[in-house]
Amino acid sequence: MLQLNPQQALAVAHNEGPMLVLAGAGSGKTRVITRRFSRLVREGHAGSRSIVAVTFTNRAAREMRERIAEELGDMDLRSVSTFHSSCARWMRFWPHQFGLRSGFSIYDDADRLSLVRHLCRELSLPHDMAAGRDFVRRIEANKQRAARIVDVQQEARGNDAEAFAELFECYQHELLRANALDFGDLIARTVHTLEDNSDFRSMIRGRISHLMVDEFQDTNEAQFRLVQLLAGDSENVVAVGDDDQAIYAWRGATVENVQRFIREFTDVTTVALETNYRSQPPILGAAHCVVERLPDRLPKKMRAHREGTTPVQVFIAADEREEADFAARTLLGLREELGVRWDDCAIFYRTNAQSRVFEERLRGAGVPHRVVGATSFFERREVRDLIAWMRVVVNPDDNTSFRRIVNVPTRGVGKGTLDRMEAFAATGLSLVESIPQFLSTATRLNRRTRAGLKKLGEILDDARAEAGDATAHELLTMILERTGYLSWIAETDRENADDRILNVDSLLLAAREFAEEGEDRSVAAFLEYASLRHETDDDGDGVQLMTVHTAKGLEFARVIVTGLEKGLFPLERRHGSAADVAEERRLLYVAMTRAKDGLTLSAARSRRLYGRSSPTNASPFLAELPTELLTFAPESSTTDLSWTDRPQPSAAWQQHRAASEWDEFDQRPLHERRDQDSEGSAVPGPAVEVPDDGVVFDDAYYPDAAQRSAAAYVGRFAEHKLFGAGKIVDADRTGERVRLTIDFPEVGEKKVILKYVTLLD
Repeated sequence: MLQLNPQQALAVAHNEGPMLVLAGAGSGKTRVITRRFSRLVREGHAGSRSIVAVTFTNRAAREMRERIAEELGDMDLRSVSTFHSSCARWMRFWPHQFGLRSGFSIYDDADRLSLVRHLCRELSLPHDMAAGRDFVRRIEANKQRAARIVDVQQEARGNDAEAFAELFECYQHELLRANALDFGDLIARTVHTLEDNSDFRSMIRGRISHLMVDEFQDTNEAQFRLVQLLAGDSENVVAVGDDDQAIYAWRGATVENVQRFIREFTDVTTVALETNYRSQPPILGAAHCVVERLPDRLPKKMRAHREGTTPVQVFIAADEREEADFAARTLLGLREELGVRWDDCAIFYRTNAQSRVFEERLRGAGVPHRVVGATSFFERREVRDLIAWMRVVVNPDDNTSFRRIVNVPTRGVGKGTLDRMEAFAATGLSLVESIPQFLSTATRLNRRTRAGLKKLGEILDDARAEAGDATAHELLTMILERTGYLSWIAETDRENADDRILNVDSLLLAAREFAEEGEDRSVAAFLEYASLRHETDDDGDGVQLMTVHTAKGLEFARVIVTGLEKGLFPLERRHGSAADVAEERRLLYVAMTRAKDGLTLSAARSRRLYGRSSPTNASPFLAELPTELLTFAPESSTTDLSWTDRPQPSAAWQQHRAASEWDEFDQRPLHERRDQDSEGSAVPGPAVEVPDDGVVFDDAYYPDAAQRSAAAYVGRFAEHKLFGAGKIVDADRTGERVRLTIDFPEVGEKKVILKYVTLLD
């Protein structure tokens, strides 16, 4: 067992009262949390179930449980989990305290978007994909601060805010009616319940002797209030975090919570962990230079425990293709010369749009790789279909999941029939409950639709009768057999059927393993597991490609951080602020401190993103790095980190920029903003009229027989004269027309007709 250094030992020995542990990168914070947990149990200060330790990812929680089990042996460690899992567990034990019934659903992002767009149609609000996502974002922002309906209503000023307040109220009421929660509700409703119900609050507090919070710098307002409520008067709470690694402001996290902890808790003990056990000294020294300029930074100076003099490598490429080629050569060299494992190497980028060229170049060079943070297993269509089926069985009030499965597999229930069912059920029935009465009163149903709805009702009745004692694997098997789902996939999607059926097999395997390994084998427990699971910790050998946000909490022997250019890293936002720049600075610090033995920083003097090539400026962060800690790769196109000899934008490029309504980082119309070139001069852009055709702002309903895959377009890039360029994520054909679903960066998904876009590759 590794010995604790003096600062770690001080933190582990702490017994009572609030403590803030400032844990710098690689300083052994997980060791401190797990050793303190084990010591409290071993010395009889608390039982394992009374110590609540919360973090942000399933991976981090699993690592904590494994380390504690190594010291204490097998015991109940369910109290070591994520914030959301802890709240979900309390809700499942005492659903009535939270205004829920057993078997409640937990909606994920897609469920939320589906419900929001459905409500927007009813309220005559914009309900295209981009508008729906914006409403979801605003709803989540209010959940992150645990806002109540009355809060949103009282703060509403102006027509837009009042319309949103009405939507928010309808959304919350629909969740309540559906016996459902969204992800943000897990914490927000827990906060509300603890604030409003003193008896329940006392009962929960009585079960908690000690509270430990990991990654405290990433907490939002709702989570801070939850910590206060759980800590109570005893204030036996330990907050472990690092203000230098606060990188989640975009999801409501506030780095101010670290200093707020000191202000709002009584006589806080502060311990700083300043020994880094991960990185070689040059890596740590360069990273420190990035964050030492942060305003209001809590004082700490990290020291490297390891020895080593390998300087930080810098490579400035001519363009992004040369940057990717260099990365591939570097990785091949590390493998051949030093025997470095593929999966101990990583390429980081600031935006997902940068990944494609690296994938292409690595594939061409024969370097195995995988993109971490791509489509999650539980987000795949067939998996979502079957999860929705199980949700409806467990929770018949879940109209959102019912809308997904009512015609899956196809049974002739179109949008018109579903609208009629919605109107019929408006008196208070759920859609599932309304089936028998609707069939007995509806007079204009064709034979296929009537038979399909009747069969659906019978399947759901039978499934509910069996679900009480069944495991998720048994219920899934029954659903697959009764619905013929696998045959339907094979018949309707021949091109992708094999992969989709394998995904169904994987879901069955996951359900079986859950039943074999978990203490709670119920279907509801499996649905909770599926809703709270994140797929950022896949196994497998291969160089890992990911955004820097995804890399948080990981470490690799060799890291290549790419795209260090002004506007990309740091990323320029529409309304950039000093706080935004500070977060970008912390983000680069996180990226650099993931590396143990070798770090490469790369940039390109010209970059093609979203279909446009343009010259770049150096990231201002590069110029701050001390030259004695750096070495330039021999192939580097320059050793000037300010790129003073950078070619100016050509007239053709200026004209191309002015002709585009949207660019990849700033989605304001050009006539509402002024771009700055390298000399600081303004480049005005004319107003561009929105075309009358070429954009479909809503998902129209198309009969199943007309749905035809146009898979050859998926994965390619296309440019639209209004929305710029983006990646094609779906395509379907109706007659002679192909409708593309294109994911435009930060604008969202839009459906457009093929003839109105230009394919870029």
